[in-house]
Amino acid sequence: MKSDMSTFALKQPNDQPNKWLIALLVALFICRLWTLGPLHLALFYDEAYYHFWATHLDFGYYSKPPLVAWLIALSTGIFGHSHEWAVRLTSPLLYAGAAFFVYRLGKTLYNSQVGLWAALIFYSSPLVTFNSIFITTDAPLLFFWALTSWLFVCALRTQKLSWWTLCGLSAGLGLLSKYTMAVLILGLAVYFILQKAYPRAGKGPWIALLLALAVFSPNLWWNAQYGFISFVHTAQISKLEEQLFHFNKFFEFLGSQFLVFGPIAMALLFAYSLRLKREKDGLLLFAISWPLLLVMFVQAFLSHANANWAAPVYLGASLIVAAGLVRHQANKLIGTLVGINIALAVLLFSYPSIQRALSIQPSSHNTPYRRVLGWRELMTNIKEKYPQASQMNWISGSRMLLSYANYYLSDWPHHQAVKVFSFNPSRQIDDQFELRYDVANSHQTNFVFITQIPRQLQGCFKTSKLLGKVGQTTYPLLKRTVYLYQVTGFQGYEHCH
Repeated sequence: MKSDMSTFALKQPNDQPNKWLIALLVALFICRLWTLGPLHLALFYDEAYYHFWATHLDFGYYSKPPLVAWLIALSTGIFGHSHEWAVRLTSPLLYAGAAFFVYRLGKTLYNSQVGLWAALIFYSSPLVTFNSIFITTDAPLLFFWALTSWLFVCALRTQKLSWWTLCGLSAGLGLLSKYTMAVLILGLAVYFILQKAYPRAGKGPWIALLLALAVFSPNLWWNAQYGFISFVHTAQISKLEEQLFHFNKFFEFLGSQFLVFGPIAMALLFAYSLRLKREKDGLLLFAISWPLLLVMFVQAFLSHANANWAAPVYLGASLIVAAGLVRHQANKLIGTLVGINIALAVLLFSYPSIQRALSIQPSSHNTPYRRVLGWRELMTNIKEKYPQASQMNWISGSRMLLSYANYYLSDWPHHQAVKVFSFNPSRQIDDQFELRYDVANSHQTNFVFITQIPRQLQGCFKTSKLLGKVGQTTYPLLKRTVYLYQVTGFQGYEHCH
């Protein structure tokens, strides 16, 4: 095989997909769907927060565009709200869809072999394995990132208006998933200009751009009603106004990327990316992956960056790694890379069973699901102690507690959702509850105040009475505890002590 990767761009007469790789991808997908039930994890509070959005549909929310809420509304509208798996169902479906379009993009640029290995590298990565368990904004973002990239290539090669139209629609839905999608649109635009493709492109790219903006416009309209608060929040979480230049944060973020993509795959990404400028379509793969990764490196160095912020990078990165491995006929290395990823996935999904089998005492240091454990049981304890919980008005200064109260204390089979209100003496808007459901704007008079620490509420309310403390011991070193107060007659934040 020639070393020039451009040979992959040629149509091969026997370019048939490897049935074993397809079977492995399908098996991974089935396992991820199946594990939603047996794992039986409580919702992470961000998931419960998004579920609250889904019960109050809108074109935008405080911190994110609306698509994640629409997806949860779709799945719970079909299967009901009572099961966590119904809230999360679209997540494994979207990650599988993203893997499919990674395959399609690899086949279009190179061949089926590259496409299938890229899909498997991406789909078996620790990032996707873990994220498939939960529903977050990354699930639709990665799906539309992959779909838009493939549609862009199809549009560029055929110059058909239908492909440009679909590309624009997909890009718009990506923006409704997460604002990070703008980095891909900008990267593809720069690639389009550098390739000097505009003389023969006609009006197709402009139609795609206008359609993307049209699809995204409801969220822009929503933001305009609230002072573009979503974009203000996005700027705030970068924390660039604080002390800059953090070498430790940069290396922490860099290390996290070796974990989420896999140590072998990440090392190969750096190695093979050095050859991109000499390979056919290398600049395109660079545009799909590296701009966001470079932005995140700068962000991590200047302030901080969460490990998942670079998640879309690994769609294009999987193609870079797969193409390089196939070019060098490194079959054993490919097998090792994917084998390690699958072994990590099996370990993650079966970890609770392994702990029980080996009689390992769970703790906050050896349990990957520690952040979600105990909350469902704690809320169940509250419902048992207060059978009318679903009919009470709940108030808190914590979006986590309000999100959990809304999901776990509501009587979903009887369509009885609890009413929740934010307690926000600082008047600073930091979440959707504070934006739209402040107790100061409520006409209710009786509330149950839920908090993780004892509170002095005299002055804020006409009456305040401690109802009790409710706890749940998950394991010896992890106990969830909340305090409940009966409060009446909110008197204004200015009266709070």
